[in-house]
Amino acid sequence: MLKRARNVGYIILDNALKYSDKEIDVSLWHENHMAYVSITDYGRGISEADQARIFDRFYRINKARARENGGTGLGLSIATKLMEAQGGRITLDSNVGEYTTFTIEMPVGEVYDT
Repeated sequence: MLKRARNVGYIILDNALKYSDKEIDVSLWHENHMAYVSITDYGRGISEADQARIFDRFYRINKARARENGGTGLGLSIATKLMEAQGGRITLDSNVGEYTTFTIEMPVGEVYDT
C-alpha cells in the first residue's frame, strides 16, 4: 500500500514540477482514519473543461506541449486507479492562471500521536 501511495505522490509532484515554474506547496495531514497529501502549484491552472477529462487515459491538455514536457497522458489515470484500488481517491481544485491543487485521500489504520 505504501509503495502505491508513494507512486501516486510522485506522479502528482512530477506533474506539478513540469507545469509550473513557481513554488509548489505540499501539505500532509490525517483525520478520521484518512491520510491526505495535498500538492499545489501556482502555474497555469486547468480549465473546467479540461478538469472534466484530466483523469482520462491518454488525455493531454495541450498536445503541442507533449513533446516539450514529455509524458504520455497516462500518469493521472494510473494514479487514480491506484488510489481507487486502496479505497482512496484524488480530487482536483484549480483556477486558470492561478493554481492547481491535487489532493490524495487514502484510508489508514489507527494513527497515534507520539
